[in-house]
Amino acid sequence: MSRTGGRFLLSLPLTIALLVFFLFSGCARRSPFDMGLGPIHGPEDIVQRINANARRLSTLRAEVRINSSHMAKSRLVKVSVLFARPSQYKMKFGALFGMTMAIMMVSGEDVDLYVPQSNRLYRGQLSAESLGQIIGLDMSLPELMETLVGNIRLPAVSQLLEYRPEEERYALSFQVPGGRQDVQVASDGLRLLRVELCDSRGQSLVVKTFRDHRMLGGVVRPGQVELSLPNKDQKIALTFIQQEVNQQLEESDFRLDLPATVEPVPLYLE
Repeated sequence: MSRTGGRFLLSLPLTIALLVFFLFSGCARRSPFDMGLGPIHGPEDIVQRINANARRLSTLRAEVRINSSHMAKSRLVKVSVLFARPSQYKMKFGALFGMTMAIMMVSGEDVDLYVPQSNRLYRGQLSAESLGQIIGLDMSLPELMETLVGNIRLPAVSQLLEYRPEEERYALSFQVPGGRQDVQVASDGLRLLRVELCDSRGQSLVVKTFRDHRMLGGVVRPGQVELSLPNKDQKIALTFIQQEVNQQLEESDFRLDLPATVEPVPLYLE
């Protein structure tokens, strides 16, 4: 360090080192999910942040790896996912070695499922009642799809039963039709960590777990979603390998190109 004209001049290497230190120490103090919303002001603030974050997701293009407890590892699948608000989905299921197993289009409760191997197009609706026959839950198809892409909303704060600040997280319980929904949210009020649905007797029906969050396109997104059905001892985990958020999608992206010889089949459950 030298002194010139009453001022201290730092050497160039030392100046750069100090700048780097201050820049990186400032970044370390700031949460990567800090959106300038400030501290949490009660459960109303948490519900508003979570639901506003869900609304910010307009489109999603993702590559997802699926691992299921009741599916052989040899049948592990990859899924190409497209989502456009409000409830339009296209999912292309492929085996890890590349063969397309099925393509599913969902709009509300309407489903088109094309299976190339049989050249059949299954078309119909999946209501909450029919889905209940499959997964044992009174869950609508739009709600299930939102869960699988990790875009969850919380019930209205008027349904709040309990609110507890805990270490590095908040615990909330809501009254929902037929039971209770328990929620864990990270201390920033933006990362939804866990959602558990219980029946009126307190028995756990479904647990949704969200991990590895990151900020993409102005939306806090999970990198992994796990759906667990304790009473059926089943789990399905979705790991997002790649995500493109809020980028333009065309109507043609949701077109289902079918061969002229495809066989239409009604979609129904016995």
